[in-house]
Amino acid sequence: MQKKKQILILLILTLTLFSCASYKNKTEEQYPAWIEKVPAGDENYEYFTASGTNTDFTLAETDAKNNLINEIIRYLGVSIKTETTTTALGSVENLEKILKSEISQSSAANIKKLKIKNRYTEKGKDSVTVYLLAEYDKHELRKERNRLLKIAEEKILSVSEPEKQAHEFFEDKKYYSATLYYIKAASAAFNSQIENYDIKYRNNISKAKESLKKIKLNVQKANLEDPSNEFLIPIDIGSLEEGVPLLISYKTKIKNTTSIIIEGVETDQNGTAHFILHDEKIENKSRIRIELDISEIKQILGSKDFDEYKEAVRDLQQIVFKQVINFEFKKHDNKIKNEKKGTVSLFIEQADIKSSITEEKTSDILEDMNFKTMSAKNENQSTDFFIHARIETDEVSKAADGFLVRLNAHIEIKNLRTQEILYKKHISKRGAGFTEKEAHRSASVAIAKAIALAFSEIVE
Repeated sequence: MQKKKQILILLILTLTLFSCASYKNKTEEQYPAWIEKVPAGDENYEYFTASGTNTDFTLAETDAKNNLINEIIRYLGVSIKTETTTTALGSVENLEKILKSEISQSSAANIKKLKIKNRYTEKGKDSVTVYLLAEYDKHELRKERNRLLKIAEEKILSVSEPEKQAHEFFEDKKYYSATLYYIKAASAAFNSQIENYDIKYRNNISKAKESLKKIKLNVQKANLEDPSNEFLIPIDIGSLEEGVPLLISYKTKIKNTTSIIIEGVETDQNGTAHFILHDEKIENKSRIRIELDISEIKQILGSKDFDEYKEAVRDLQQIVFKQVINFEFKKHDNKIKNEKKGTVSLFIEQADIKSSITEEKTSDILEDMNFKTMSAKNENQSTDFFIHARIETDEVSKAADGFLVRLNAHIEIKNLRTQEILYKKHISKRGAGFTEKEAHRSASVAIAKAIALAFSEIVE
């Protein structure tokens, strides 16, 4: 009996121990150690944990993966901030914002060799929690860190560098260049979404407006009052700064039809833009309009459907309107047509039919200058001079209010009596218009006037 009692006690103890052991193992399985403490990294791998809670497993796992990405981002941000010596990167929060944006945009496509090593699911009454343990290859982690560091630096420098250049231009009184770079900094700030991007955007827009207001244009009217050339009158427009783009609009006749021509000119290294006026075809008491061309500024800002963007473009355009120069040019009457001074054969190669008026316009001007002209595809020895121009479209761009076209021309003028090449040059002219065809036409007229002026300076 005593022996049976001992066996019974031993059996009870055994069951009790087994039960305790089973309960302990179950608890450890429910709450793995890696949930409470992230495993330390080794020479090959770094480890990350995250969890997500939602109404079902799929949603909870998605939340856990998103939180896992956030953990990696936070790690990378702190790592970059700790190890880099680049002071321009700003706060850890700024870095994390850039990193999160970049990884979100790429849908984590650049996270390679990241593996889910373990997953644990805990079911509650109304929700599910998913725990994840991830293993990240350290070599790939370093590569990703360096890639994101470069992106972060580029985004921040995309604002700070043009902003710095804009300040320098402003101090040097190069106000158009300053305006352009303030706009670049504003646009970069908005697009990068860096820390305080909205403040940086507004500050740079404000400075751009201030700079634009300081641009002063002036027309040197001496040639208008006493032209040395009766038909091609050079008009100089000063702004005290190189590379300032201007638009000059006026009415003239092409094929006996009055058209609006808008030519683009740019100031040279002396801060002067040169415009050629052909007064024979313009209307009597014609009005000429000169204004800053801010099409590049508008293109940098873009056409985003965003109130502050629209307001910026509108304000900049209002500043330009206030700086417009309008003046009236009175044609010189009673010009006497003398005998023909000579004959000229013209060969204008221009494949683009949108702008095929160059030869006709050149011929018109030369005829006004008392030269007889004829069209020819090669040197016509019966004429005194041969003008050959090869014209190509260099650029067509959509502007906010229409189109801009740039034409390049290779021009050669030859004296057929002596076989001497009198002129050989590449030139470039810009034109604007509400349609692409009108912009081509404006640029073609500018090319024609340049050809005629070069010819007149050589032979007269």
